[in-house]
Amino acid sequence: MMASANMRTMLEDLRRRIDGNATALISRDGRVLLACMPEGVYIETFGVMCATIFGAAAAANVELHRTPPVRIVIEGDDVRTLIVRTDWNALLVAVVNGSGYHPAVLEPIMRFAGVLTAE
Repeated sequence: MMASANMRTMLEDLRRRIDGNATALISRDGRVLLACMPEGVYIETFGVMCATIFGAAAAANVELHRTPPVRIVIEGDDVRTLIVRTDWNALLVAVVNGSGYHPAVLEPIMRFAGVLTAE
């Protein structure tokens, strides 16, 4: 993984580009590696819950003899949370206002996670 300071800058830049509420890199076991979160968020709880959601979806897919998910999108009335598997064995989480979410937001998130490569 890239140096922490550089990665933090990139994570903050991603949050701004997608007009997101929050972005975070989380280990598969729920440890928050880096986070750009609003004040008052319990980032440890957030990290564990995101990892649990991803782990449950992966386990469900395995039961169906399918590959683990690449991404999970949680849709609320006013927010979308995207949990994306990265190339470096972590999860990228991006929280975007529902009014600001559109398909074009997905590309920079997937590119950051290493799922899409630069053309």
